[in-house]
Amino acid sequence: CEFRWESKQWYQRRVRGSKMYTEHGDPRIHKACAEVYLLETDYATCCTHCQYLDLDGVQFYSQTLIEVARVRAYNSELGLIITWAVLQFLTLKRTEHARRIFKLYTAQHPAITTPFPYQEPLLNFIQFLIQAIDRRSPQLVKVLRDKYSKSLSRDPSFSVSIEKILRVYFNEVPQSSGSLGGLGGLMQSLFGGGESAGTAQSAVPVVEDADLD
Repeated sequence: CEFRWESKQWYQRRVRGSKMYTEHGDPRIHKACAEVYLLETDYATCCTHCQYLDLDGVQFYSQTLIEVARVRAYNSELGLIITWAVLQFLTLKRTEHARRIFKLYTAQHPAITTPFPYQEPLLNFIQFLIQAIDRRSPQLVKVLRDKYSKSLSRDPSFSVSIEKILRVYFNEVPQSSGSLGGLGGLMQSLFGGGESAGTAQSAVPVVEDADLD
């Protein structure tokens, strides 16, 4: 409706203006933007803004991802959604955000009924990846990437994000020249098109799987 369109435009302008004072814009404005896009089930743009929430806003982001999984994904795909979200946080070097959203998502998603080690390989990958970063071990990150290559190959954006993570945490030179972030084909189908390729990116930069059990 016209009111919501004008609201979105107003919030986008506020995000751009707040970047004068913080690198990615005011988290409160990003939260307001995310709520507007969630009302319209524009999950891609909503989640783009959620990447820049403060720690208190991660609960909202987790609930949004669970809703996306409920309405868009099969149970076999529930690990894809949280993997994308965690990797995006880590490419921004927001380790505590990544840790918290993974903990909330795995605790609150109704289809995740067992604790670690999980039945879904990607969930185990994320658990180990955060531990590898805590240990400041790029070698372990690379081992995990290779061990979980079958599961990670389900979306091409994952491997690109892992290279970015190796660079921002360990100063490793990326092997790929691809775009750092965004949605791969499968993730695009889960989140939907939205405005993340246009309006949202003009307001905020979008940073761009034999598995272990």
